[in-house]
Amino acid sequence: MVVVATACRICAVGCGTLVELEGDTIVRVVGDPDDTTTNGYTCAKGRAGPEFHHAPYRLDAPLLRRNGELVAAGWDETLDDIAARTTALIAEHGPGVIANYVSTGGPIDPAGYAMAHGFFRASAPIGATAR
Repeated sequence: MVVVATACRICAVGCGTLVELEGDTIVRVVGDPDDTTTNGYTCAKGRAGPEFHHAPYRLDAPLLRRNGELVAAGWDETLDDIAARTTALIAEHGPGVIANYVSTGGPIDPAGYAMAHGFFRASAPIGATAR
């Protein structure tokens, strides 16, 4: 068994965690008592990491709808599809047609949040303020 010290990414707190691994399998997630911010605390969501990560319904690939059915697709094809749909919407309705809803999930993935913020700044109408 290997134990890896890391931080939970379920919310913006980023609790210090110890992840116990057997090969590629996450066996257990516990709080890291040496983490100076959370001092070994984790919430139930963080400790449920193995169940979430290994759930049979977890999405591991993008899905595209083809003939009314969702099917696994590659990232290049999926991103091209998103770009084509977004371009068509903006061409027909203007850039204000695109919106972003992050609710409380925005800070979960800092890189994703930064990418989304950059996307919306780039697609905002001239003179508009992206938030």
